[in-house]
Amino acid sequence: MNLIIRTTDMERPDDVYQGAKGYRVDRKGNLIVWGDHSKTWAIYAPGRWESAMWQRNGQVQ
Repeated sequence: MNLIIRTTDMERPDDVYQGAKGYRVDRKGNLIVWGDHSKTWAIYAPGRWESAMWQRNGQVQ
């Protein structure tokens, strides 16, 4: 499964994380993406991300 992150920068394409295992938003509003063994792949600061979507078999869910 892929995780798609839409950022607030309209000139930048969406970020796609192939094989991501999960994501969460902490109390400060940071979006945290992780992969295998809970290893952090990316952290987006508040105001730098708009949405997170799972993509399975080419369809966004």
